[in-house]
Formats: sequence, structure tokens, C-alpha cells
Amino acid sequence: MSKPRGSIRHRLHAWYYERLRRKAVAASGQALPIRASDADNVTLARIIGNDLFPRHQEGQTLRNLAFILDNEPDFKGCNKLFVLNRIFEDDIRREAEKMVEDHGHEALVLPFIGEEYAAQSYDTSFFGGDDHFLSNAFAARDENQRDRERLWACAAKVRYAMNINGARNAALARGRQRGGWIFVLDGACFVRADAWEQFRLDLAAPPHVPYLVIPMQRMPSNDDVARVALTSNLDEEPQIAIHAHARESFDERYPYGIRDKVALLQRIGVPGPWDYWGRFAWLRAERGEAPERFLYKYANTSVLRLSSGVSTGQLERKGAEPVRYQSRNKAILRTLAMLDRRFDAPDAARGRQITGIPSDPGTMS
Repeated sequence: MSKPRGSIRHRLHAWYYERLRRKAVAASGQALPIRASDADNVTLARIIGNDLFPRHQEGQTLRNLAFILDNEPDFKGCNKLFVLNRIFEDDIRREAEKMVEDHGHEALVLPFIGEEYAAQSYDTSFFGGDDHFLSNAFAARDENQRDRERLWACAAKVRYAMNINGARNAALARGRQRGGWIFVLDGACFVRADAWEQFRLDLAAPPHVPYLVIPMQRMPSNDDVARVALTSNLDEEPQIAIHAHARESFDERYPYGIRDKVALLQRIGVPGPWDYWGRFAWLRAERGEAPERFLYKYANTSVLRLSSGVSTGQLERKGAEPVRYQSRNKAILRTLAMLDRRFDAPDAARGRQITGIPSDPGTMS
């Protein structure tokens, strides 16, 4: 595990969780059906979605996919799986599928069907109705809180259009058919050859627990991938590998943009800044205590997250988290406004009031 960072409070919190993790791992013994040889049976899955402007530069999804396919080595004992997740431009989806298959890898297509999207509805019932989003109380909230409330009112549409945890679970299901380990990575994550060798060592080494927490480093430029020094620092929200015998999956109640991966990290007891975020009143009580809580270990190297192509890599630099967060939220809301128009969603007018996005998102500043 990397050295805990941040305030004394955060370091003490991480230290306490590390004690709980070691105690749980020691108590688990060899009861889990996980073997060192499983390190040679890995599904390396990535979730490939749509470009979401202004979080991503137009065409960045295909550029990063091409970079991965052209530059990432094939790894022994590894099946690469690319989940093409609800890509709503048919020509982009077809091109991505062809690129993956031409390189000898598997493409799993989760189709976007316009009629199914249009059947999803906004739900403002928790907030007392649509007028909440025009109220003085709503206007007085900070921008992040307003965006979170808007996203929750849009949750059904976000779950369908972005489908992030549905796609992660589809990758898990496909990987579990092969057994061994499943790396469930975000679409822009790149694995260097030296990192892969370390991951194999990490998977094969005891303790044999069902989750591997994987550090991630952001790349302002893809040109830096070959020369950047890999670290095991947990400065960014990590990625995760899950054994085929693990019980947990990704909670599909959480739409993209609202703790979609963090919900699983919290459930298995991975400490991080999310432990100080509080709970959402919108969600019912969390599921009961995870039976595999604290049964994870840390990788000793990282994956590299390729550039989003925006602002010459400024959004990938240290300290850009607040701007990156707001940019992502705006991108989700703009995308919904565009999809409502394209597929004649019957509640498109409501959506404009709830999201604050005009009928022509291009008029936004």
C-alpha cells in the first residue's frame, strides 16, 4: 500500500482502515477459491463510451482507443475485452467495433436504442416536483450541489444513456465465464508492459483475496505514456480488478457522475476522500454489510489514464479536480438535452427546466 497522504485526520483514518483490512485478510485464511495461477487467466476489460463535450474533445474516444490498440502490448494469459457502451452514433460504434476486432480482440456491444432512451423519464418527486429547480432555495445552493440534484432528477436517463455500472457488470459477467481475474477499467486506461508484469506478481502473491485496488495516473498528453515514472500512489480514484469468485458487483442504482465506482470501493472498505462526503438522502439505506469487506489488496504500480484532449491536458493535471468534476456534470446534462431532442423525448420541455440547458445546448457559454 502507498503511504497515506493528506491531513493527520486522513492519515489516521487510512491507518485504521489498513488495520481492519489486515485483520480481515488474516481471518479469511485460505477459504477463498483463489489460486496464484489465476494470475495467468485475466480478462482485461475496458468500458468505451461516448465523447461527452465539454469533458472530452470530439473524437477523443476513437483516438484513445486507437492509441491503446496500436501501442499496448498483447499480454500472455490475457483476453482483452472492449465493452462498447451505448454509443449513440452508429458510425462511431461500427468503427470502434471494427478497430477492436481487426486487432484480434473481443468487442461486446451494448446497443443504444433511441426508443428505449425516450421511454426514460425525469423524476423530481424527491425534490417536491419540477418547480424545485426554479426555486430560490435551489438557486442558493452551490454549483456542485445543484448539479448533483439535477443529475439525480435525470438518473433514469443517465443510467440508460451512460449505463456505466451496467457496462461494468456486463464486463464482469463475460469475464466470470472465463474464470480468473477481471480488470474492469475505464475506457481511456492504458497498461504498460512493465505495469502488467507487476500486476501479475501482485495477483499471484498472497494474500489471495478477491479484489485488487489499482492506482491510476492521469496523462496530460499521450506522448508521455512511455516515459512517465509509474507509481503506486493513490492520488486519484483507483481502478479495480475483481476475481471471478468475488461476490460483489457494481451498484446500478448509481448513475454515471454520482459515486458510480466509489459505491463499490466504500462497500469493500477501501478508504479515500469519499469517506467524508456524507450520504445522499435520495438513496434508500445502503445494502447490508459486505461479506467480503476489507478482503482486498493494493497493486504496486498503476494504470495510465490517457488524455481527454481538452485544454491541452489541463484537466488531467494535479489540482484540476474541481474543474474536471464540473465539466463532467455539464457534459452529462448537455448530452441528455441533445438526446431528448434527437429522439423526441416526450418530457424534453421538463428536462430544460430541470437541467438548466436551453433547447439548443450550443448556445451555452
